[in-house]
Amino acid sequence: MICVHFDTDPEGVMRLYELSGTGNTSTGNFTYSGSMSVNPDIPYDQIPALPSSYNSLLAGYSGMYTQITPYDQDVILQTPLEIFMGMESIKDFPMIGSAQAGQPISFNCPFGLIQIPVTGNIAIERIYFDTTDQQQEIAGYFVIDQTTYQPTFQGQAGSQNQFSTTWASSGANGTQLTDTPLSFYVVLPPGTYEAGTLLQFQTPDGTTIDKRTQMPFTVNRAQILNLPTVYVGQ
Repeated sequence: MICVHFDTDPEGVMRLYELSGTGNTSTGNFTYSGSMSVNPDIPYDQIPALPSSYNSLLAGYSGMYTQITPYDQDVILQTPLEIFMGMESIKDFPMIGSAQAGQPISFNCPFGLIQIPVTGNIAIERIYFDTTDQQQEIAGYFVIDQTTYQPTFQGQAGSQNQFSTTWASSGANGTQLTDTPLSFYVVLPPGTYEAGTLLQFQTPDGTTIDKRTQMPFTVNRAQILNLPTVYVGQ
């Protein structure tokens, strides 16, 4: 789902569109599914009908995690709060888009991805990815510069720690690590992480094992950085 603000809509009114057909392609068609407002002067039941025409638009993906603010037209995206196991599990990768009337929306990725292969000989129940020691915000709401696409941290998402993301196993007894790497992906703001990051692995019995990634590493916008394999075992 994408969130769209038309220049002929009232300030703070956003339209939600869902992807029609199959995703995972370079292009797609979207169908209108509803409206929302972040303007306190326009409650939900007073949102007007879709405008009959427009000159330009701003868009954000994922729609339910995007705000296009009234008056100053800031695009605010929320980063995923979880770590993803496997490329196929990545969802809601935040993007910003724009278009002129009658033209397709062109989306850009303000964030990057890191891939961390993990091997070992134990079962793990959770992974905590943490940047508290270097105070680099990685989770929450970010204002996106509409020219450079550089994200700037704005605030926490509820009670979520802005320095941490988490993965949780769906298995009753955790997920068994072997010599075959499991690939974990984290969405991160671009920049250099001088101290790497802390990886804390939790086993089903509550034991924690701390590891640290390569130091330093640099994340680039719209790119995947492959980090060295991390071994977790007893």
